[in-house]
Amino acid sequence: MPVRCAIYARYSSDQQRPESIEDQVRHCRQEVARHPDWIGVSEHLYADEAVSGVSVEGRAGLKHLVRAALQKPRPFDLIVIDDTSRLSRNVVDSVQHFRELRFHGVDLYFVNQGLHSSRDNAEFLLAIYGAMDSEYIRELGRKTHRGLEGQVLKGLSAGGIAYGYCREPIFDPSLRDRDAAPRQRAAGSWLFVVPNRGGTTGFVRFT
Repeated sequence: MPVRCAIYARYSSDQQRPESIEDQVRHCRQEVARHPDWIGVSEHLYADEAVSGVSVEGRAGLKHLVRAALQKPRPFDLIVIDDTSRLSRNVVDSVQHFRELRFHGVDLYFVNQGLHSSRDNAEFLLAIYGAMDSEYIRELGRKTHRGLEGQVLKGLSAGGIAYGYCREPIFDPSLRDRDAAPRQRAAGSWLFVVPNRGGTTGFVRFT
């Protein structure tokens, strides 16, 4: 009996290429073609573009996929995903979706890992891969914070705009890319301070 296959793809942010969706879908279709008893169901292609995998919030494509998988009769038997990280970078969410879909008779297959949910140790392996995917996000956050801290210590902008300053591009590395904005500097001539030892509060003028 042929195995009807749906495909799910995701790329995480607008800093990545939108073509990543096409690449993932092509990779999944190539995998489907390798199995004589697998048949791609073209109308069941789901994707989330520029959406983080840290949470399931805001992932309309994933929600539609799960909703379709729970229909009776089922429109497909297997969900093909390029990589475990495309399903989620949160190990709890990954295992939860795994259990829910399997409970309703729908399997998953992750191409890069060669992991089929019908394997006896599939949930254990998914948890391991999920933990690695989660650690990637944490490590990325640490590296990003370290890089921003280095920018600030050099007197450069870390990306945001502090009140009282404006940002302009610079081409001389000896200069700094922050300068006082006259209007905001004037508007910010007073700064509220916390209560002093006498229990009173007040304002302090700064220039």
